[in-house]
Amino acid sequence: MPRPNRKPKGETIRAREIREGREANRRKRRDSRITLAPATPPIDPGTGKPYRPMSRAEVMAATEGRAWAGDAADVETFTPCSRCGGPCGTSAPYSQPWRTHRACRSGTTLQSRVRAAVTELLGFEIGFSDAGLIASQVAVPNYRDLPDAQPHTEPRRAWGHVDKRKLRKVVQSLPALRADAGLTPHPCESGPCAWCSTRLATGWMNEGHKWADGSAAPLCGLCSEQWVSRGGLSGRLSKTFYEEQRAAGWNVLIGRDLPMGHGPDPSFRLYAEVAPADHPGTDEPFGYIAAPMRPGTPQYAERIASEQMERATAFEQRRAERDRAEREQAAAWGYGVPS
Repeated sequence: MPRPNRKPKGETIRAREIREGREANRRKRRDSRITLAPATPPIDPGTGKPYRPMSRAEVMAATEGRAWAGDAADVETFTPCSRCGGPCGTSAPYSQPWRTHRACRSGTTLQSRVRAAVTELLGFEIGFSDAGLIASQVAVPNYRDLPDAQPHTEPRRAWGHVDKRKLRKVVQSLPALRADAGLTPHPCESGPCAWCSTRLATGWMNEGHKWADGSAAPLCGLCSEQWVSRGGLSGRLSKTFYEEQRAAGWNVLIGRDLPMGHGPDPSFRLYAEVAPADHPGTDEPFGYIAAPMRPGTPQYAERIASEQMERATAFEQRRAERDRAEREQAAAWGYGVPS
């Protein structure tokens, strides 16, 4: 007897929640991206048009069909590096027709090139976010992308094709660039962070948390990342039941994720759980927790060392009392004093 036609199974509630959580995570990551380019891009003095760094596809299209006048493999001395233009010996990795420093091979992104140029020309290091801001103001191309670059010519100084004076000027204006890009810590209109109580931070997000009076409570960028990674957007963490969020907040406090099976200190509470009615916040993250109870502070290290010393002293005292009791019992029974 043929089987009757059955209605195909639809999407289960759990599958729909997982899908919606993943879509929410993707939207959050997309919406929280910081546009590093300023609102008014700089003007290229050569063309008079706004400067925009070339994409990889544009660079490949511009150099397609370009005829190289020589090959680095034919030169027995130093040749320019394809990325920084510095001298490359015969032992450097070779990719026809260029040689490339081993350290430069990993610097494929624009931010990596800017960091390397600042380190070489100015003598100090910068972060990737600052490098992205500088890249919107100063051109830092690969040496091989220069119109007159050839793989067999006399090498220059590493990153010597970058305008050092302009690079230094842009580095000095980094505070203003950070402020324009939203990378400078600033307060939130809804108050301090509901987890760590800090008043100044970047990347403020409204995740639906509430203060005791029912008003909206924000999360700073650092706590918001932990909220997302622990499944807050997928519904695995309650927005109002702060007891479920303590483990995630503890991870922010200690700076790492707890191993499986471990939980936060039983006395640990998030700021929204213990904040006063006006929830003023603190200058530093988790400043509402006393320093001796807050990991990462000198007072906390002193307290832990003192407790360990007290436990060791108590253990030695218990062992000495046990040995004395054994000797007294042995003497009472006539066994003599044990060795």
